Amino acid sequence: MNFNLFAQVTIETFYASPQSGQYNYFGVRASITEVQANNVIVEGFIYDEGRSPNTNHPFTLIILAGYLTAETAPTFYQTDPTANAAVVLGSITAYYASIAITFDAANNRLKFSNTTDVFTVINQLNADYETHNDNYESQYPNITAEQLDDMDDQTGFDEFKPYKDFEKLFTGFYSKRAELEALELTWLNNNYSGTDPDDYDFTFDDGENTIFNNGGSFQVGQVVYELTSDGMYVGGILIDDTNGLAALGYKSIDEKSLVMLTPSYYKVSEHFTNMNFKELFSNTNSFRGKQLVPNPCKTNKKKVSPPFIPSGSNRQFVLKVAINSIGVRNAVKAKVVHYKIGSNGKPKRARANLAVAVSGTTYYSYCGVRDYPSKSKPNNGGFLRKKQLKVVEDEWGGSIWRTKTGELIGSFATSDGYSASFPLTW
Repeated sequence: MNFNLFAQVTIETFYASPQSGQYNYFGVRASITEVQANNVIVEGFIYDEGRSPNTNHPFTLIILAGYLTAETAPTFYQTDPTANAAVVLGSITAYYASIAITFDAANNRLKFSNTTDVFTVINQLNADYETHNDNYESQYPNITAEQLDDMDDQTGFDEFKPYKDFEKLFTGFYSKRAELEALELTWLNNNYSGTDPDDYDFTFDDGENTIFNNGGSFQVGQVVYELTSDGMYVGGILIDDTNGLAALGYKSIDEKSLVMLTPSYYKVSEHFTNMNFKELFSNTNSFRGKQLVPNPCKTNKKKVSPPFIPSGSNRQFVLKVAINSIGVRNAVKAKVVHYKIGSNGKPKRARANLAVAVSGTTYYSYCGVRDYPSKSKPNNGGFLRKKQLKVVEDEWGGSIWRTKTGELIGSFATSDGYSASFPLTW
Protein backbone atom coordinates (compact mmCIF):
# COMPACT_ATOMS: atom_id res chain seq x y z
CA MET A 1 0.00 0.00 0.00
CA ASN A 2 1.23 3.48 -0.87
CA PHE A 3 -0.14 6.73 0.45
CA ASN A 4 0.49 10.45 0.33
CA LEU A 5 -0.44 12.56 3.34
CA PHE A 6 -1.43 16.17 2.75
CA ALA A 7 -2.30 17.09 6.37
CA GLN A 8 -6.09 17.13 6.31
CA VAL A 9 -6.56 15.05 3.14
CA THR A 10 -5.02 11.59 2.88
CA ILE A 11 -5.01 9.71 -0.42
CA GLU A 12 -3.95 6.08 -0.51
CA THR A 13 -4.12 2.95 -2.60
CA PHE A 14 -5.65 -0.28 -1.33
CA TYR A 15 -5.50 -3.85 -2.63
CA ALA A 16 -8.41 -5.55 -4.22
CA SER A 17 -9.07 -8.52 -1.94
CA PRO A 18 -8.88 -11.19 -2.96
CA GLN A 19 -6.63 -10.61 -5.97
CA SER A 20 -7.39 -12.80 -8.97
CA GLY A 21 -5.66 -13.64 -12.19
CA GLN A 22 -2.15 -12.64 -13.27
CA TYR A 23 -2.48 -8.93 -12.45
CA ASN A 24 -2.66 -6.86 -9.28
CA TYR A 25 -5.62 -4.55 -8.82
CA PHE A 26 -5.85 -1.44 -6.67
CA GLY A 27 -8.36 1.16 -5.65
CA VAL A 28 -7.88 4.70 -4.38
CA ARG A 29 -9.26 6.07 -1.12
CA ALA A 30 -9.39 9.70 0.06
CA SER A 31 -9.96 10.64 3.71
CA ILE A 32 -10.30 13.85 5.67
CA THR A 33 -9.79 14.41 9.39
CA GLU A 34 -12.97 16.41 10.03
CA VAL A 35 -16.38 16.21 8.42
CA GLN A 36 -17.27 19.22 6.28
CA ALA A 37 -20.57 20.98 5.67
CA ASN A 38 -19.96 20.76 1.92
CA ASN A 39 -18.56 18.14 -0.42
CA VAL A 40 -14.77 17.90 -0.76
CA ILE A 41 -13.51 16.91 -4.22
CA VAL A 42 -10.12 15.20 -4.45
CA GLU A 43 -8.45 14.60 -7.79
CA GLY A 44 -5.15 12.98 -8.64
CA PHE A 45 -3.37 10.21 -10.52
CA ILE A 46 -2.54 6.55 -9.88
CA TYR A 47 0.49 4.87 -11.43
CA ASP A 48 2.89 1.95 -11.02
CA GLU A 49 5.10 2.44 -7.98
CA GLY A 50 8.74 2.91 -8.92
CA ARG A 51 7.90 4.70 -12.12
CA SER A 52 7.58 8.45 -12.60
CA PRO A 53 4.13 9.84 -11.73
CA ASN A 54 2.03 10.33 -14.87
CA THR A 55 -1.37 11.67 -15.75
CA ASN A 56 -2.57 8.69 -17.77
CA HIS A 57 -4.82 7.34 -15.01
CA PRO A 58 -6.68 10.14 -13.24
CA PHE A 59 -9.18 9.68 -10.43
CA THR A 60 -11.85 11.93 -8.94
CA LEU A 61 -13.30 11.24 -5.51
CA ILE A 62 -16.11 13.20 -3.86
CA ILE A 63 -16.19 13.06 -0.07
CA LEU A 64 -19.80 13.92 0.63
CA ALA A 65 -20.77 16.45 3.27
CA GLY A 66 -20.92 14.75 6.65
CA TYR A 67 -18.60 11.90 5.60
CA LEU A 68 -14.88 11.29 6.10
CA THR A 69 -13.96 9.04 3.16
CA ALA A 70 -14.64 8.20 -0.46
CA GLU A 71 -13.08 5.49 -2.61
CA THR A 72 -13.02 3.98 -6.08
CA ALA A 73 -13.81 0.38 -6.88
CA PRO A 74 -11.03 -1.95 -5.65
CA THR A 75 -10.31 -2.96 -9.26
CA PHE A 76 -9.93 0.66 -10.42
CA TYR A 77 -6.28 0.23 -11.50
CA GLN A 78 -4.35 -2.76 -12.88
CA THR A 79 -0.61 -3.43 -12.58
CA ASP A 80 1.57 -6.36 -13.53
CA PRO A 81 2.00 -9.21 -11.00
CA THR A 82 5.14 -7.73 -9.43
CA ALA A 83 4.07 -4.08 -9.12
CA ASN A 84 2.36 -1.98 -6.49
CA ALA A 85 0.43 1.21 -7.16
CA ALA A 86 1.18 4.75 -6.02
CA VAL A 87 -0.87 7.95 -6.03
CA VAL A 88 -0.19 11.65 -6.33
CA LEU A 89 -2.49 14.53 -5.49
CA GLY A 90 -3.71 16.74 -8.31
CA SER A 91 -6.17 19.06 -6.61
CA ILE A 92 -8.54 19.57 -3.68
CA THR A 93 -11.77 21.51 -4.03
CA ALA A 94 -13.35 22.66 -0.78
CA TYR A 95 -15.76 25.36 0.34
CA TYR A 96 -15.24 28.48 2.41
CA ALA A 97 -17.85 31.20 2.86
CA SER A 98 -20.07 29.06 0.57
CA ILE A 99 -17.54 29.49 -2.23
CA ALA A 100 -15.85 26.59 -4.01
CA ILE A 101 -12.06 26.99 -4.11
CA THR A 102 -9.64 24.59 -5.79
CA PHE A 103 -6.09 23.96 -4.65
CA ASP A 104 -3.80 23.11 -7.57
CA ALA A 105 -1.17 20.99 -5.82
CA ALA A 106 1.36 20.99 -8.65
CA ASN A 107 1.53 24.79 -8.66
CA ASN A 108 0.75 25.32 -4.96
CA ARG A 109 -1.98 27.76 -6.03
CA LEU A 110 -5.59 28.46 -5.09
CA LYS A 111 -8.07 28.83 -7.97
CA PHE A 112 -11.29 30.84 -7.83
CA SER A 113 -14.17 31.00 -10.28
CA ASN A 114 -14.42 34.80 -10.41
CA THR A 115 -13.02 37.95 -8.84
CA THR A 116 -16.07 38.52 -6.65
CA ASP A 117 -15.36 35.21 -4.92
CA VAL A 118 -11.80 36.33 -4.18
CA PHE A 119 -12.96 39.57 -2.58
CA THR A 120 -15.62 37.72 -0.55
CA VAL A 121 -13.10 35.19 0.76
CA ILE A 122 -10.57 37.87 1.76
CA ASN A 123 -13.22 39.84 3.63
CA GLN A 124 -14.56 36.71 5.35
CA LEU A 125 -11.07 35.62 6.41
CA ASN A 126 -10.41 38.99 8.02
CA ALA A 127 -13.86 39.02 9.62
CA ASP A 128 -13.31 35.53 11.05
CA TYR A 129 -9.97 36.69 12.45
CA GLU A 130 -11.64 39.64 14.18
CA THR A 131 -14.44 37.48 15.58
CA HIS A 132 -12.03 34.82 16.84
CA ASN A 133 -9.93 37.40 18.67
CA ASP A 134 -12.87 39.43 20.00
CA ASN A 135 -14.56 36.30 21.38
CA TYR A 136 -11.41 35.26 23.20
CA GLU A 137 -10.69 38.70 24.63
CA SER A 138 -14.29 39.13 25.79
CA GLN A 139 -13.73 36.23 28.21
CA TYR A 140 -11.24 38.41 30.13
CA PRO A 141 -12.79 41.88 30.16
CA ASN A 142 -11.23 43.09 33.40
CA ILE A 143 -7.55 42.28 33.02
CA THR A 144 -4.80 44.42 31.56
CA ALA A 145 -3.16 43.92 28.18
CA GLU A 146 -0.06 42.57 29.92
CA GLN A 147 -2.15 40.13 32.00
CA LEU A 148 -3.98 39.01 28.88
CA ASP A 149 -0.60 38.43 27.25
CA ASP A 150 0.28 36.06 30.10
CA MET A 151 -3.11 34.38 29.66
CA ASP A 152 -2.28 33.77 26.00
CA ASP A 153 0.78 31.79 27.09
CA GLN A 154 -1.27 29.73 29.54
CA THR A 155 -4.09 28.93 27.12
CA GLY A 156 -1.95 28.60 24.01
CA PHE A 157 -4.17 31.11 22.24
CA ASP A 158 -3.34 31.53 18.55
CA GLU A 159 -4.59 34.78 17.07
CA PHE A 160 -4.05 33.47 13.53
CA LYS A 161 -6.13 30.29 13.89
CA PRO A 162 -8.88 31.30 11.39
CA TYR A 163 -6.28 31.78 8.67
CA LYS A 164 -4.59 28.49 9.51
CA ASP A 165 -7.93 26.64 9.51
CA PHE A 166 -8.56 27.95 6.00
CA GLU A 167 -5.11 26.86 4.83
CA LYS A 168 -5.73 23.36 6.24
CA LEU A 169 -8.73 22.97 3.94
CA PHE A 170 -6.20 22.80 1.10
CA THR A 171 -3.64 20.63 2.73
CA GLY A 172 -0.19 20.91 1.27
CA PHE A 173 -0.92 24.56 0.44
CA TYR A 174 1.84 26.94 1.58
CA SER A 175 0.54 30.50 1.79
CA LYS A 176 2.39 33.79 1.81
CA ARG A 177 0.95 34.36 5.30
CA ALA A 178 2.49 31.13 6.60
CA GLU A 179 5.83 31.98 5.00
CA LEU A 180 5.85 35.44 6.61
CA GLU A 181 4.93 34.01 10.01
CA ALA A 182 7.85 31.56 9.80
CA LEU A 183 10.21 34.34 8.75
CA GLU A 184 9.06 36.51 11.64
CA LEU A 185 9.58 33.76 14.22
CA THR A 186 13.15 33.24 12.97
CA TRP A 187 13.76 36.99 12.91
CA LEU A 188 12.55 37.34 16.51
CA ASN A 189 14.59 34.34 17.68
CA ASN A 190 17.61 36.08 16.17
CA ASN A 191 16.88 39.28 18.11
CA TYR A 192 15.52 41.29 15.18
CA SER A 193 18.33 40.24 12.86
CA GLY A 194 18.50 38.27 9.63
CA THR A 195 15.70 38.24 7.07
CA ASP A 196 13.10 40.87 7.95
CA PRO A 197 9.64 39.49 7.05
CA ASP A 198 8.42 42.97 6.13
CA ASP A 199 10.81 42.96 3.19
CA TYR A 200 8.66 40.22 1.64
CA ASP A 201 5.21 41.42 2.74
CA PHE A 202 3.69 43.47 -0.09
CA THR A 203 0.17 43.80 1.37
CA PHE A 204 0.38 44.08 5.20
CA ASP A 205 -2.91 42.17 5.07
CA ASP A 206 -3.21 38.67 6.54
CA GLY A 207 -6.39 37.92 4.59
CA GLU A 208 -4.78 38.70 1.24
CA ASN A 209 -1.59 36.90 2.22
CA THR A 210 -3.62 33.79 3.11
CA ILE A 211 -4.97 33.35 -0.42
CA PHE A 212 -1.61 34.17 -2.01
CA ASN A 213 0.78 31.25 -2.22
CA ASN A 214 4.34 31.78 -1.03
CA GLY A 215 5.20 32.97 -4.53
CA GLY A 216 2.56 35.70 -4.26
CA SER A 217 -0.03 34.31 -6.69
CA PHE A 218 -3.56 33.00 -6.95
CA GLN A 219 -5.72 32.16 -9.96
CA VAL A 220 -9.12 33.28 -11.26
CA GLY A 221 -10.43 31.05 -14.02
CA GLN A 222 -7.41 30.60 -16.29
CA VAL A 223 -5.77 33.89 -15.31
CA VAL A 224 -2.92 34.05 -12.77
CA TYR A 225 -2.72 37.07 -10.45
CA GLU A 226 0.76 37.64 -9.04
CA LEU A 227 1.95 40.35 -6.66
CA THR A 228 5.68 41.06 -6.72
CA SER A 229 7.97 43.86 -5.66
CA ASP A 230 7.32 45.38 -9.11
CA GLY A 231 3.56 45.42 -8.63
CA MET A 232 0.50 43.37 -9.60
CA TYR A 233 0.61 41.17 -12.68
CA VAL A 234 -2.64 39.87 -14.15
CA GLY A 235 -2.13 37.23 -16.80
CA GLY A 236 1.53 38.24 -16.98
CA ILE A 237 0.68 41.92 -17.58
CA LEU A 238 1.73 44.55 -15.06
CA ILE A 239 -1.50 46.41 -14.34
CA ASP A 240 0.18 49.12 -12.23
CA ASP A 241 1.85 50.71 -15.23
CA THR A 242 1.67 51.17 -18.99
CA ASN A 243 3.58 47.95 -19.55
CA GLY A 244 1.52 45.37 -21.38
CA LEU A 245 -1.42 47.58 -22.34
CA ALA A 246 -0.75 46.90 -26.01
CA ALA A 247 -1.10 43.20 -25.27
CA LEU A 248 -4.57 43.92 -23.91
CA GLY A 249 -5.63 45.05 -27.36
CA TYR A 250 -5.44 48.86 -27.20
CA LYS A 251 -4.30 50.09 -30.61
CA SER A 252 -5.66 53.56 -31.32
CA ILE A 253 -6.75 55.92 -28.56
CA ASP A 254 -7.63 59.58 -28.15
CA GLU A 255 -6.26 61.84 -25.40
CA LYS A 256 -9.05 61.09 -22.92
CA SER A 257 -8.54 57.36 -23.31
CA LEU A 258 -4.78 57.79 -23.06
CA VAL A 259 -5.11 59.61 -19.76
CA MET A 260 -7.49 56.97 -18.39
CA LEU A 261 -5.50 53.96 -19.56
CA THR A 262 -1.84 54.90 -19.08
CA PRO A 263 -1.06 55.31 -15.40
CA SER A 264 2.64 56.00 -16.00
CA TYR A 265 1.72 59.32 -17.62
CA TYR A 266 -1.01 61.66 -16.50
CA LYS A 267 -0.90 64.77 -18.66
CA VAL A 268 -0.31 65.74 -22.28
CA SER A 269 0.47 69.26 -23.43
CA GLU A 270 -2.17 69.40 -26.15
CA HIS A 271 -5.00 67.36 -27.60
CA PHE A 272 -4.10 64.28 -29.66
CA THR A 273 -6.41 62.23 -31.81
CA ASN A 274 -6.01 58.89 -33.58
CA MET A 275 -2.84 57.89 -31.71
CA ASN A 276 -1.07 54.74 -32.74
CA PHE A 277 -0.45 52.75 -29.55
CA LYS A 278 2.66 50.93 -30.76
CA GLU A 279 4.29 54.14 -31.97
CA LEU A 280 3.36 55.97 -28.77
CA PHE A 281 4.96 53.40 -26.52
CA SER A 282 8.07 52.99 -28.62
CA ASN A 283 8.97 56.36 -27.08
CA THR A 284 6.90 56.81 -23.96
CA ASN A 285 8.43 60.17 -23.03
CA SER A 286 7.13 61.92 -26.10
CA PHE A 287 4.92 61.36 -29.08
CA ARG A 288 5.44 63.37 -32.26
CA GLY A 289 7.25 65.94 -30.20
CA LYS A 290 4.46 66.30 -27.60
CA GLN A 291 5.75 65.82 -24.06
CA LEU A 292 4.08 63.38 -21.66
CA VAL A 293 4.50 64.15 -17.95
CA PRO A 294 5.37 61.23 -15.62
CA ASN A 295 2.47 60.35 -13.37
CA PRO A 296 3.21 61.03 -9.68
CA CYS A 297 0.30 58.81 -8.61
CA LYS A 298 1.34 55.24 -7.75
CA THR A 299 -0.22 52.06 -6.44
CA ASN A 300 1.09 48.92 -4.73
CA LYS A 301 3.44 50.92 -2.55
CA LYS A 302 4.28 50.12 1.06
CA LYS A 303 6.55 51.47 3.74
CA VAL A 304 7.69 50.24 7.15
CA SER A 305 8.70 52.64 9.89
CA PRO A 306 11.89 52.29 11.86
CA PRO A 307 11.09 50.91 15.32
CA PHE A 308 9.41 53.40 17.64
CA ILE A 309 10.98 52.64 21.03
CA PRO A 310 9.56 54.40 24.09
CA SER A 311 12.34 55.79 26.25
CA GLY A 312 13.66 53.36 28.84
CA SER A 313 11.47 50.46 27.70
CA ASN A 314 12.18 46.97 26.34
CA ARG A 315 9.40 47.22 23.78
CA GLN A 316 8.97 48.68 20.33
CA PHE A 317 6.25 49.49 17.83
CA VAL A 318 6.52 49.09 14.07
CA LEU A 319 4.07 51.04 11.91
CA LYS A 320 3.29 49.96 8.34
CA VAL A 321 1.43 51.92 5.66
CA ALA A 322 0.36 50.66 2.23
CA ILE A 323 -1.83 51.17 -0.80
CA ASN A 324 -2.73 48.04 -2.77
CA SER A 325 -4.60 47.24 -5.95
CA ILE A 326 -4.45 43.48 -6.49
CA GLY A 327 -6.79 43.22 -9.45
CA VAL A 328 -9.83 42.36 -7.35
CA ARG A 329 -9.49 44.67 -4.35
CA ASN A 330 -8.28 48.23 -3.79
CA ALA A 331 -7.21 49.22 -0.28
CA VAL A 332 -5.35 51.71 1.84
CA LYS A 333 -4.22 50.51 5.23
CA ALA A 334 -2.13 51.15 8.31
CA LYS A 335 -0.95 48.45 10.69
CA VAL A 336 0.95 48.62 13.96
CA VAL A 337 2.72 45.64 15.57
CA HIS A 338 3.98 45.67 19.16
CA TYR A 339 7.03 43.68 20.34
CA LYS A 340 8.67 43.30 23.73
CA ILE A 341 11.40 41.18 25.29
CA GLY A 342 9.91 38.00 26.73
CA SER A 343 10.89 36.01 29.79
CA ASN A 344 13.39 34.01 27.72
CA GLY A 345 15.26 37.17 26.75
CA LYS A 346 14.00 37.01 23.15
CA PRO A 347 11.65 39.54 21.54
CA LYS A 348 8.09 38.44 20.86
CA ARG A 349 4.78 39.87 19.76
CA ALA A 350 2.99 41.24 22.81
CA ARG A 351 -0.30 42.88 23.66
CA ALA A 352 -0.63 46.60 24.27
CA ASN A 353 -3.52 49.04 24.40
CA LEU A 354 -3.48 50.21 20.79
CA ALA A 355 -5.30 52.50 18.39
CA VAL A 356 -4.40 52.95 14.72
CA ALA A 357 -5.51 55.25 11.89
CA VAL A 358 -4.90 55.89 8.21
CA SER A 359 -5.68 59.09 6.29
CA GLY A 360 -4.68 60.91 3.14
CA THR A 361 -5.64 61.31 -0.50
CA THR A 362 -6.28 58.70 -3.16
CA TYR A 363 -6.32 59.28 -6.90
CA TYR A 364 -7.55 57.67 -10.09
CA SER A 365 -5.12 56.41 -12.74
CA TYR A 366 -5.07 59.79 -14.48
CA CYS A 367 -4.23 61.44 -11.14
CA GLY A 368 -7.61 63.06 -10.53
CA VAL A 369 -8.62 63.07 -6.87
CA ARG A 370 -10.74 60.05 -5.95
CA ASP A 371 -11.29 60.45 -2.22
CA TYR A 372 -9.86 61.51 1.13
CA PRO A 373 -9.92 58.32 3.22
CA SER A 374 -9.76 58.76 6.96
CA LYS A 375 -10.38 55.76 9.15
CA SER A 376 -9.41 54.70 12.65
CA LYS A 377 -9.65 51.60 14.81
CA PRO A 378 -11.36 51.38 17.15
CA ASN A 379 -13.70 53.74 15.34
CA ASN A 380 -15.42 54.99 18.50
CA GLY A 381 -12.28 56.03 20.36
CA GLY A 382 -10.42 54.18 23.06
CA PHE A 383 -7.95 51.33 22.69
CA LEU A 384 -7.86 47.59 22.04
CA ARG A 385 -5.64 45.01 23.74
CA LYS A 386 -3.84 43.71 20.67
CA LYS A 387 -0.49 42.43 19.50
CA GLN A 388 -1.20 43.96 16.12
CA LEU A 389 -3.92 46.32 14.97
CA LYS A 390 -4.83 47.11 11.37
CA VAL A 391 -7.23 49.62 9.84
CA VAL A 392 -8.35 49.30 6.20
CA GLU A 393 -10.53 51.14 3.74
CA ASP A 394 -11.19 48.98 0.70
CA GLU A 395 -13.31 48.49 -2.40
CA TRP A 396 -14.06 45.57 -4.66
CA GLY A 397 -12.89 46.06 -8.24
CA GLY A 398 -13.27 49.50 -9.74
CA SER A 399 -10.52 51.83 -10.93
CA ILE A 400 -7.05 51.32 -9.49
CA TRP A 401 -6.45 53.38 -6.36
CA ARG A 402 -3.31 55.50 -6.29
CA THR A 403 -1.67 58.04 -4.07
CA LYS A 404 1.26 60.45 -4.19
CA THR A 405 4.39 60.17 -2.13
CA GLY A 406 3.87 61.49 1.39
CA GLU A 407 0.09 61.89 1.04
CA LEU A 408 -0.99 58.70 2.83
CA ILE A 409 -0.21 58.65 6.54
CA GLY A 410 -0.52 55.97 9.17
CA SER A 411 -0.53 56.70 12.88
CA PHE A 412 -0.93 54.86 16.16
CA ALA A 413 -1.37 55.64 19.82
CA THR A 414 -1.23 53.77 23.12
CA SER A 415 -3.20 54.25 26.30
CA ASP A 416 -0.10 55.42 28.15
CA GLY A 417 0.28 58.42 25.86
CA TYR A 418 2.81 57.15 23.35
CA SER A 419 1.99 57.94 19.71
CA ALA A 420 3.64 58.37 16.31
CA SER A 421 2.83 58.93 12.64
CA PHE A 422 4.53 57.69 9.51
CA PRO A 423 3.96 58.69 5.85
CA LEU A 424 3.99 56.41 2.84
CA THR A 425 6.86 57.75 0.71
CA TRP A 426 9.00 56.46 -2.13
